[in-house]
Amino acid sequence: MRYIKPLLMFTLSGLMFCYLQAAEVSSPKQTDAEMAKRIIGTWVVDYASKSYSCKGTISFATNSTYVAEATIGDADPISQKLTTHVERFEGSWQITNAWLTQSVTNCIGLNGSPPKQFAHDKIIRVDENEFSFYNCGKEQSAFIVKYKRLSP
Repeated sequence: MRYIKPLLMFTLSGLMFCYLQAAEVSSPKQTDAEMAKRIIGTWVVDYASKSYSCKGTISFATNSTYVAEATIGDADPISQKLTTHVERFEGSWQITNAWLTQSVTNCIGLNGSPPKQFAHDKIIRVDENEFSFYNCGKEQSAFIVKYKRLSP
């Protein structure tokens, strides 16, 4: 019981860090409409840490749909060995107050895991060459994800 309060405070401070950092870095000069216009196209990501990796693409369309395909590596909690699998998500997206929300309508290749129904990430920047955001999902700690433009 005595560990619950420190754990709760640690969790809340992590969430506040994610929110404050994202709010601090987001460009107030870009409106949601400007970000939505700039996000259209295909982006490539290649991210790796000790416990997680993601290499793939995501394409945002003008009709507010997206398709994402990636090879995901998840570390075994005991051995720390990364095992990989391919995931493909399709769905809709919207940007509100510099937060990108992606809803999943179809997914393939999750090895029996239920789909993540949505992602809600704070945009840091989106321009002609780079799209980056704080991943503030419930399943991970906040970390920055950067995509490079593959095609307009």
